[in-house]
Amino acid sequence: MVNFRAKRLGQYFLADKKFLDKLIEAADLKNDDVVLEIGAGTGILTLEIAKYVSKVIAIEKDSSFLETWNIKRETYPNVEFIIADALKILPDLCFKLHDSRFKIIGNIPYYITGRLLRILGELENKPSLIILTMQKEVAERICSSPPRMNLLAACIQFWAKPEVVACVPRGAFRPHPEVDSAVIRLIPDNKLEADISEKYFKVVKAGFRQPRKLLINNLWTRGVDIFKNVGSKIKLTGTLRGLGIKENARPQDLGIEEWKNLARKIMGVQLP
Repeated sequence: MVNFRAKRLGQYFLADKKFLDKLIEAADLKNDDVVLEIGAGTGILTLEIAKYVSKVIAIEKDSSFLETWNIKRETYPNVEFIIADALKILPDLCFKLHDSRFKIIGNIPYYITGRLLRILGELENKPSLIILTMQKEVAERICSSPPRMNLLAACIQFWAKPEVVACVPRGAFRPHPEVDSAVIRLIPDNKLEADISEKYFKVVKAGFRQPRKLLINNLWTRGVDIFKNVGSKIKLTGTLRGLGIKENARPQDLGIEEWKNLARKIMGVQLP
């Protein structure tokens, strides 16, 4: 029986087999894959994953599931169950898997989405694929493009290619959340270096400082403090023009490649 007490940790269990299958399909699982599962809960998804891969490392914060899992260990010897906070142990676990082909899958509590995405983006050793269920609205924001670009999309799309692969109605979960969800697939870029990412994020955060204002005004306000190559506002205008960015552009008008080009120019970094 599903332990509904877990709702105290913000968990909603995906119980509809149709959507479990969609999540499994999106993960493109291979028999030599290692999967890190975030928020294993009752193990409904875990046991489906275990059918297709060499190993599942299932992370669950709520120790009340331990008794249920002890019953299942003999049936699924390729599942390792860990009682821990995934947000704390994920970097070390991923680092230890540098010799393995691994993926991350998670039906995650909504409230950890922002922190988890930051941790994933900063991983020294990123997985080949990430599949997450999250609020539909957040997933759609991550996949935004001009003229609806936003800070979250510009940050995530820098280190991964996102795609919404399925929308999941609230009725597919037990208990029912108050909003609909989506399955999002992220294909990370494992070649990014930490110092380059930090410089890129400085430019993006400055550009979105006040999203409704003109991009040039946001950059100029912050630029004199953090950028090396801004110079005068006239020079900054010329920089934007040289990159094909209109002087009256707002942050949401720029696509990910334009943000990268802008960071290259202002910060003097070599971005992929």
